[in-house]
Amino acid sequence: MDNREVITELSNKLEGTFTRKEVTKVVDTLLKVITESISKGEAINLTGLGKFAIKQQPPRRYYNVHTTQIEHSTTKKVVVFTPNKVLYNQLLKN
Repeated sequence: MDNREVITELSNKLEGTFTRKEVTKVVDTLLKVITESISKGEAINLTGLGKFAIKQQPPRRYYNVHTTQIEHSTTKKVVVFTPNKVLYNQLLKN
């Protein structure tokens, strides 16, 4: 499901309360706020959905075939999603 399908589904569920253009604006703003907060290092906890957070992965050892030496990569940041218990239980039921 992409943004367009989510917006269409939301418009249908709201039954004409908001126009499609208004729903698009709300969804785009929500995604922008989430993205900005995560990029600042803040965790986002959405009730009923889950938690988005940044996790730092420690450096890994790897074998460089060109230099034939063992080297270490740099630490890297990854976005991690942890589903809420409500969502997790709903997924297990289906």
